[in-house]
Amino acid sequence: MSGMKSVIFAVHKPKIKFLCRCFCSNLNKHPYDEIVPFHTNRQLAKYVCENILYNKNGIIVCNKPYGISFSRTESQWKKGLSSIKSSVITHKVFEEIQDHTISNAEDKINLFDALPYIKSNLSCESLCVIKCPEKYTTGVAILGQSENVRSKVQICWERSRGQKIPLESYLAICTGKPLEDHVDNLRIGITLDVSENGKMKKAYLTKKYSHASVLKSRVKVASVESHLLSTNENQSAALLNLVTNQKKWHFVRLFLATYLLSPAIGDHIFASRVKKIMGMAVPVDHWNPSTLQPQKLDKNLLKSLELLPGSEKFIPTMIHLSEVKLIGFPKRSQDLVLSAPPPQYFTWTLNRLGLHLQENLPSLLESKPLIKQISASNQCK
Repeated sequence: MSGMKSVIFAVHKPKIKFLCRCFCSNLNKHPYDEIVPFHTNRQLAKYVCENILYNKNGIIVCNKPYGISFSRTESQWKKGLSSIKSSVITHKVFEEIQDHTISNAEDKINLFDALPYIKSNLSCESLCVIKCPEKYTTGVAILGQSENVRSKVQICWERSRGQKIPLESYLAICTGKPLEDHVDNLRIGITLDVSENGKMKKAYLTKKYSHASVLKSRVKVASVESHLLSTNENQSAALLNLVTNQKKWHFVRLFLATYLLSPAIGDHIFASRVKKIMGMAVPVDHWNPSTLQPQKLDKNLLKSLELLPGSEKFIPTMIHLSEVKLIGFPKRSQDLVLSAPPPQYFTWTLNRLGLHLQENLPSLLESKPLIKQISASNQCK
């Protein structure tokens, strides 16, 4: 195998190792080949500085790349690695295949450790991370140049929660057709179900919850809107826009999979909670052992993506944080809408699956932030 010039994908199952290759004539040019091209935090810092979308009013906004997290340094990751591995299925990292550069299993490359280099490159006196999408989600990341700015942004989020306004807009490429084409002004809870022995917890959505459970943080309430933007029944794929104010316990993934029954492509956490019976998507109980299996995609869809069956683990999670709205920022009478265009592999996937974005949401392909004036009657008190 070592003599092969092509890029090799490895799919791991218990005690078995499967090898499969792309259909591409030039395998080194497959869009999924090097979606995490960074080898050092200096390189990550350089990328961030070259992809700044907004630098004003004390905040710096960049388009966070795939596979990069903020919340864990290397030591923190190692401390929690065993518990994480036992509870979720994460995107496969290439620890053994040297041809790939997506290996970042221990989060050695992360925004926290890259901050000193970013600060130096931008000549900032101080810099902190205010908002960052989860590791396997790309899109809007907000850095602050002072704790005062961080506090102002946090106040914006508190306002949105008080007004029950969803602030974060996601694009997701999903399998199948969603159960509902449009969801408007939905309020739904997300909570954890604990196993009988108390050793496992699984997130699930619920419409029945008490005020007391919310006050005790046992249930997190989300405001949600969802819209079907494009669909291709021949490929069994769809493009959705989901707007919410909640991200706890992978809410976006969970909502797509268990409410719309249309899980995101590349989601190996909740995709198996949906099964197809006689061509129809049906939900599966979250304690069913089959929900621990990785996602399986239609062979025609994989062929369109120039991949062979068994390569599902190497498809990046197709969720992109495209817009974030800050209510009452930078001034009380203004809203700031920050937009980030989807990464190249995301738009390539759209094209390969015959899905269309530009005609539906052309503003998402532009990286210019918008400042919208709001009337005095709509100002938060």
